[in-house]
Amino acid sequence: MTRLKMDWTGHVSRSPDEWKKTFRTLMLIGIFKFLVFDNVYEYHPLHTTLLSLYGLYLIYLLTRVRKYIRDRDGIPNDHHFCGKYEDCCMAYFLPCCTVSQLARQTANYDIEIGHFMTQ
Repeated sequence: MTRLKMDWTGHVSRSPDEWKKTFRTLMLIGIFKFLVFDNVYEYHPLHTTLLSLYGLYLIYLLTRVRKYIRDRDGIPNDHHFCGKYEDCCMAYFLPCCTVSQLARQTANYDIEIGHFMTQ
């Protein structure tokens, strides 16, 4: 999301101060999730509620970023799978594929050569 200059809510940020904090904010949210889940009984309603909210938040972010990339790059929504809700369906049913696609779509190989697991 920092490649796209987006904030932690999935919106394009106008000021550099906001989008530069995106990674830190998302890491803090993830750390909070793990710290709370390690200390809450698995079948406690708070555990279920927090897990559901965290999952919905991640689906929301993936949906926002995927839609932004499609709009920015002029990629048509083919409406094959879920109609106009295709971004949301892909984020829900295929999150790993969606993240991989977004990483590939946002990489700038003209500036830096892409490497995988090299020193």
